[in-house]
Amino acid sequence: MSEKNKSGYELLVMAGELVAQLTDSEGVLDDESEEALEEWFENVEDKIGAYWAVCQRLKSEAQFLKEQADRLAKRRRSMENAEQRIRVLAVELLRANEAITGERKIKRGEFTATLSRSKKTVITDELAVLALPEYVRTSVSVDKVALGADLKAGKIVDGARLEDSEGVVWR
Repeated sequence: MSEKNKSGYELLVMAGELVAQLTDSEGVLDDESEEALEEWFENVEDKIGAYWAVCQRLKSEAQFLKEQADRLAKRRRSMENAEQRIRVLAVELLRANEAITGERKIKRGEFTATLSRSKKTVITDELAVLALPEYVRTSVSVDKVALGADLKAGKIVDGARLEDSEGVVWR
């Protein structure tokens, strides 16, 4: 079968092989992976089909990795919450130890657990604190939505302009 007559599925399979090569370079388009991309695109007659196949495969891989990252982030948060709960239990145990023995430390061969004490800032009335300017931090950023709307309406704004952009939509 000639390259021109490749089906979408076949292009996706070929794109998968290409993406596997790119994975070896950890997704960075180094010289070797750039050459592989260029060679593949030069050798296939249905260039737009090849571009579509590679974009689909990369999008699929990126979605898979996002799902894995989300799963791992959820698992990490779960572990962090469990660790925090265990730390609360350890503080309770150290408090009880201090009440009984007067010692803030429990020593073991592998570690020493110490009941630490420090001051932390607790805000009980945020509005009252916000009324004191020395304790208020202000962050300034551009409202691109409002700016874009004004530019599209014909308003001239120093330091900003509308630019034409082009892209591709796969359906």
